[in-house]
Amino acid sequence: MSRALAIAVVLVIHNRRVLVGHRPLTAVSAAGAAEFPGGKLEPGETAAAAARRECREETGLDVVIDDLIATGRVAETGGQIDFFSGRLAAGEGTVPRPPFNWLTPAEAAACRFPPANAAAVQWLLRQLS
Repeated sequence: MSRALAIAVVLVIHNRRVLVGHRPLTAVSAAGAAEFPGGKLEPGETAAAAARRECREETGLDVVIDDLIATGRVAETGGQIDFFSGRLAAGEGTVPRPPFNWLTPAEAAACRFPPANAAAVQWLLRQLS
């Protein structure tokens, strides 16, 4: 029996925009869907530390993790996803690595996110409205 994976994600907001990428069309899960930076927790790692590490690995940007804003479940694995709010670390650049870009609230709202992201997307739209 496989163990449910724990996932940590960060919604990085800067200048009223949010950092969003898109999964490759060849992805096993949610191919082509929009996503916030994040990924699997490593053994002994907290969710907040994983969200920060994954953001740095995926986007090249260092962030400060603020608050836990939502939790969800991955339908395919049953694993928990913790969503955090975040901001760029002091002195950090603003140009992310592809496939990540800064989107306006309207652009983000038009994206197709996996169902487990619904509460986080709603939080985002409340923050940026």
